[in-house]
Amino acid sequence: MPSRLLVCLALVFGTWSMSPAVPMARACPMCKAGLEDDDAKPRAYMVSILFMLTVPACLFSSLGYGLWRLNRQESDRLEAAGQDLSQH
Repeated sequence: MPSRLLVCLALVFGTWSMSPAVPMARACPMCKAGLEDDDAKPRAYMVSILFMLTVPACLFSSLGYGLWRLNRQESDRLEAAGQDLSQH
């Protein structure tokens, strides 16, 4: 149960830190100047960058989780069949 809590907290923190409401572009003077206007283009550009960074992370993490789960299920099947996995 504590591991699920840690995973949930990590997901919440990750989502919060990647949200466009957090002014991440303030380190760059040009980005700061662009964000001070009421123009929607710089904000849309920032959101698109966050989206492009988030999509590959989600894809690779879901692929890794799927492979881990498949490996775990195969190990459970082999143990249920009576094979000793410690020899490998």
